[in-house]
Amino acid sequence: MSKKEEIIGTTIDLFKREGCENATIQRICEVNKITKGTFYYHFKSKGDLIYAFFELQGNSILSIFPHIVAETDDRKKIWIAYEFWLDMMLQLGEKLLHGLFVFEYENGFDFFSPYPRIPRGNLPDPYNMIIELIKSAQASGAIRNNAPHERLIITLNAMMTTILMDWSAGGRDYDPKEEIRAGFDAILN
Repeated sequence: MSKKEEIIGTTIDLFKREGCENATIQRICEVNKITKGTFYYHFKSKGDLIYAFFELQGNSILSIFPHIVAETDDRKKIWIAYEFWLDMMLQLGEKLLHGLFVFEYENGFDFFSPYPRIPRGNLPDPYNMIIELIKSAQASGAIRNNAPHERLIITLNAMMTTILMDWSAGGRDYDPKEEIRAGFDAILN
């Protein structure tokens, strides 16, 4: 594991304990036992560290490709891809996920926007992968909704983001994964 990856892991743990918004660069450096110079050598800002975390996680998307290829149901293939991202978000926990949404709101919704954008850094491009899966599922009849595939992915992303935002606000008495799966099934009827 590289020093950069160590800093990311330790800082994500800090964010889970103390909240993203409460962790200053100074506190991040203290917990990681590094200087500010070392922090800024690896990251431009706290936000850059957050995106580096998602890039690290996103690179593991390759692990789901064998599952997608092995699956014969086109609609289930799409769920496998969404479930990968959903599980990544949920493992962060309510407090950290809430902090990330606040950070995103304050910084222009780059990562959580439901609209397609150019992937950041080395992050794989799940948008085009899911577009192809939706096209295939519509062609096979696994998805009866004949809305344009671009509209379907934007709607799926908006639904997932909205439920995760609501859940991360705390005090919600539902399973976000179950709610997102129900929304997924309703949209891709």
